[in-house]
Amino acid sequence: MQALGLAALGRAWAQPAFPVRPVTIRVGVPAGGPADNAVRSAQPMLQRLLGQPVVVENLPGASGTLAVRSVLAAAPDGHTLLAGPGADFLVAPFVMPAAKYAPQDFRLVGVTGVSDFLLVARSGLGIASLEALLAQLSRTDATPPTLAHWGAASAPHLVGADFAARTGARFTEIPYKGAAPVLSDLVGGQVDLAFVPLTGQVLAMLRSQRIVPLGVSASTRHPMLPAVPALAEAPALRGFEHSVWSAVLAPPATPDAALQVLTDALGAWIVSPDSLARLASNASRPVPARTLDENAGFLRTEQAKHQRIARALKLQPAS
Repeated sequence: MQALGLAALGRAWAQPAFPVRPVTIRVGVPAGGPADNAVRSAQPMLQRLLGQPVVVENLPGASGTLAVRSVLAAAPDGHTLLAGPGADFLVAPFVMPAAKYAPQDFRLVGVTGVSDFLLVARSGLGIASLEALLAQLSRTDATPPTLAHWGAASAPHLVGADFAARTGARFTEIPYKGAAPVLSDLVGGQVDLAFVPLTGQVLAMLRSQRIVPLGVSASTRHPMLPAVPALAEAPALRGFEHSVWSAVLAPPATPDAALQVLTDALGAWIVSPDSLARLASNASRPVPARTLDENAGFLRTEQAKHQRIARALKLQPAS
């Protein structure tokens, strides 16, 4: 994997025609979040490999669509890129009237971070395993547990909806304004369950037994939580894979040559020691340095998955 990122550099640096000026990465979330931190961590190495300044600009708002529109308005020559959370980028066209873009037309430069969603319960719920939860959810005489997320069409809302559709579970949904208040109310016992991104903070809460892990939304168990099952191990949840991933994307019609240079540079950073150390400290999974075709396949798969869930939820732009 590391060889892929490093060997590809020879191809990239043999093409001096790109870049010919500074590369701007417009981030659709505020400064300080995981997607923004990933790009800023990559910035020094990208500047060195590309031989041009790399400027990071934050354009938050409207579920990231302000940044998308700004990138689409620029010349599609590889010098203006988009960065942000993948789920926001893919789902916004279903719920935002202003999001008049087709995610599948963008070109993925690379994924900069992946964190599994973790299904957790409050410590006083009396449920300590996925099997116990599924048994409880199958009871028709039981009061539906509360499930927290941070708003309609947010990533955890979609994950919970997919879980409910696969298992037949009923929940009383409680919307919040973000992950922080969800975690606070889980610890305080005000809400029963939530799908939360596995981060260093969440890992610390698990170790102090303030919340209870029930399952990881991935095909395999997380290396930092080997005793916690992957939700996909349950027969009703085969193929249940959801993650919080951030990425850098190029606008439609970006030339292959420019995209290759950008992909090689970002791929080299992805497998660098600095990047791997950053991922480990955040309890994130290692991210592979993919080829152009592999990136395109990943984006197609994620688009199809989010489209399926959005349609099942009958999501549509608010009038």
